[in-house]
Amino acid sequence: MGVYAASSTEASLDLAWEALWARGTRLAFPRVGGDGLGFFEVPSLDGLVPGFRGIREPPAGAVAVPAEALELLVVPALGVDRDGNRLGQGGGHYDRFLAGVSLGGPVVGVGFAVQLTAQRVPTGPLDVGVDAVLTETQWVATSRWTGPNVP
Repeated sequence: MGVYAASSTEASLDLAWEALWARGTRLAFPRVGGDGLGFFEVPSLDGLVPGFRGIREPPAGAVAVPAEALELLVVPALGVDRDGNRLGQGGGHYDRFLAGVSLGGPVVGVGFAVQLTAQRVPTGPLDVGVDAVLTETQWVATSRWTGPNVP
Protein backbone atom coordinates (compact mmCIF):
# COMPACT_ATOMS: atom_id res chain seq x y z
CA MET A 1 0.00 0.00 0.00
CA GLY A 2 1.35 3.42 -0.92
CA VAL A 3 0.77 6.09 1.73
CA TYR A 4 2.18 9.48 2.72
CA ALA A 5 3.63 11.24 5.73
CA ALA A 6 1.69 14.46 6.20
CA SER A 7 3.20 17.91 6.12
CA SER A 8 1.97 20.47 8.65
CA THR A 9 -0.90 21.49 6.32
CA GLU A 10 -2.10 18.01 5.38
CA ALA A 11 -4.40 15.51 7.09
CA SER A 12 -2.25 13.11 9.08
CA LEU A 13 -3.02 9.41 9.09
CA ASP A 14 -0.04 8.41 11.23
CA LEU A 15 -2.29 6.56 13.71
CA ALA A 16 -3.81 4.58 10.85
CA TRP A 17 -0.36 3.67 9.54
CA GLU A 18 0.66 2.46 13.02
CA ALA A 19 -2.49 0.31 13.21
CA LEU A 20 -1.82 -1.17 9.76
CA TRP A 21 1.78 -2.03 10.65
CA ALA A 22 0.48 -3.71 13.83
CA ARG A 23 -1.66 -5.94 11.56
CA GLY A 24 1.33 -6.83 9.38
CA THR A 25 0.55 -4.53 6.44
CA ARG A 26 3.54 -3.39 4.40
CA LEU A 27 3.53 0.36 3.74
CA ALA A 28 5.49 2.32 1.14
CA PHE A 29 6.08 6.07 1.46
CA PRO A 30 7.06 8.49 -1.29
CA ARG A 31 10.51 9.97 -1.71
CA VAL A 32 11.33 12.75 -4.14
CA GLY A 33 14.53 12.12 -6.04
CA GLY A 34 16.32 13.27 -9.16
CA ASP A 35 14.15 11.05 -11.34
CA GLY A 36 10.85 11.99 -9.67
CA LEU A 37 8.67 10.38 -7.06
CA GLY A 38 9.25 6.78 -5.98
CA PHE A 39 7.78 4.62 -3.22
CA PHE A 40 9.88 2.83 -0.63
CA GLU A 41 9.00 0.46 2.18
CA VAL A 42 9.72 1.42 5.78
CA PRO A 43 8.86 -0.61 8.91
CA SER A 44 7.67 2.32 11.06
CA LEU A 45 7.31 6.09 11.18
CA ASP A 46 10.64 6.15 13.00
CA GLY A 47 12.16 4.94 9.72
CA LEU A 48 11.31 8.23 7.99
CA VAL A 49 13.73 11.15 7.73
CA PRO A 50 13.25 14.83 6.80
CA GLY A 51 13.37 15.12 3.03
CA PHE A 52 12.10 17.34 0.21
CA ARG A 53 10.53 20.50 1.68
CA GLY A 54 11.06 19.01 5.15
CA ILE A 55 8.44 16.31 4.58
CA ARG A 56 9.22 12.94 6.16
CA GLU A 57 10.28 10.33 3.63
CA PRO A 58 12.15 7.01 3.46
CA PRO A 59 15.93 7.24 3.73
CA ALA A 60 18.38 6.34 0.99
CA GLY A 61 18.75 2.58 0.93
CA ALA A 62 15.08 1.83 1.66
CA VAL A 63 13.56 -0.95 -0.46
CA ALA A 64 11.81 0.37 -3.59
CA VAL A 65 8.24 -0.78 -4.25
CA PRO A 66 7.14 -0.90 -7.92
CA ALA A 67 3.98 1.02 -8.79
CA GLU A 68 2.13 -2.08 -9.97
CA ALA A 69 2.60 -3.57 -6.47
CA LEU A 70 0.66 -0.68 -4.89
CA GLU A 71 -2.82 -2.17 -4.44
CA LEU A 72 -3.94 1.17 -3.00
CA LEU A 73 -2.35 4.60 -3.13
CA VAL A 74 -3.33 7.18 -0.51
CA VAL A 75 -2.36 10.77 -1.40
CA PRO A 76 -2.81 14.10 0.36
CA ALA A 77 -5.30 16.61 -1.03
CA LEU A 78 -5.28 20.28 -0.12
CA GLY A 79 -8.39 20.68 -2.21
CA VAL A 80 -10.53 18.12 -3.99
CA ASP A 81 -13.93 17.95 -5.64
CA ARG A 82 -16.49 15.16 -5.98
CA ASP A 83 -15.24 14.34 -9.49
CA GLY A 84 -11.78 13.57 -8.13
CA ASN A 85 -9.96 16.68 -9.28
CA ARG A 86 -7.21 17.26 -6.69
CA LEU A 87 -4.92 20.07 -5.63
CA GLY A 88 -1.69 19.15 -3.91
CA GLN A 89 1.30 21.18 -2.79
CA GLY A 90 1.85 22.44 -6.34
CA GLY A 91 4.99 20.52 -7.25
CA GLY A 92 3.24 18.03 -9.54
CA HIS A 93 5.19 15.08 -8.12
CA TYR A 94 2.15 12.80 -7.70
CA ASP A 95 0.76 13.87 -11.09
CA ARG A 96 3.99 12.97 -12.90
CA PHE A 97 4.24 9.69 -10.99
CA LEU A 98 0.63 8.70 -11.71
CA ALA A 99 0.85 9.70 -15.38
CA GLY A 100 3.80 7.39 -15.95
CA VAL A 101 2.75 4.19 -14.17
CA SER A 102 0.11 1.48 -14.06
CA LEU A 103 -0.96 1.12 -10.45
CA GLY A 104 -2.24 -2.07 -8.91
CA GLY A 105 -5.32 -0.33 -7.46
CA PRO A 106 -7.22 2.90 -6.81
CA VAL A 107 -5.95 6.31 -5.72
CA VAL A 108 -7.62 7.81 -2.65
CA GLY A 109 -7.21 11.49 -1.84
CA VAL A 110 -7.26 12.40 1.85
CA GLY A 111 -8.12 15.80 3.24
CA PHE A 112 -10.25 17.60 5.74
CA ALA A 113 -14.00 17.97 5.13
CA VAL A 114 -13.56 21.70 4.51
CA GLN A 115 -11.19 20.85 1.64
CA LEU A 116 -13.85 18.85 -0.22
CA THR A 117 -15.74 21.23 -2.44
CA ALA A 118 -18.89 20.95 -4.51
CA GLN A 119 -17.35 23.34 -7.03
CA ARG A 120 -14.90 22.08 -9.64
CA VAL A 121 -11.27 22.27 -8.56
CA PRO A 122 -9.25 23.93 -11.33
CA THR A 123 -6.94 21.52 -13.10
CA GLY A 124 -4.51 21.57 -15.95
CA PRO A 125 -3.74 19.05 -18.69
CA LEU A 126 -1.05 17.33 -16.60
CA ASP A 127 -3.13 16.92 -13.43
CA VAL A 128 -4.20 13.39 -12.47
CA GLY A 129 -7.32 12.92 -10.35
CA VAL A 130 -8.23 10.54 -7.56
CA ASP A 131 -10.73 7.68 -7.55
CA ALA A 132 -12.13 8.42 -4.11
CA VAL A 133 -11.88 10.98 -1.31
CA LEU A 134 -11.65 10.34 2.41
CA THR A 135 -12.21 13.04 5.04
CA GLU A 136 -12.83 12.87 8.78
CA THR A 137 -16.57 12.82 8.07
CA GLN A 138 -17.12 10.99 4.79
CA TRP A 139 -16.02 8.71 1.99
CA VAL A 140 -16.79 9.86 -1.57
CA ALA A 141 -16.44 7.58 -4.56
CA THR A 142 -15.74 9.99 -7.41
CA SER A 143 -16.88 9.63 -11.00
CA ARG A 144 -13.53 7.86 -11.63
CA TRP A 145 -14.26 5.08 -9.09
CA THR A 146 -14.53 1.61 -10.62
CA GLY A 147 -14.36 -0.42 -7.41
CA PRO A 148 -17.12 -1.94 -5.30
CA ASN A 149 -19.76 0.23 -3.66
CA VAL A 150 -18.40 1.46 -0.36
CA PRO A 151 -20.75 3.18 2.10
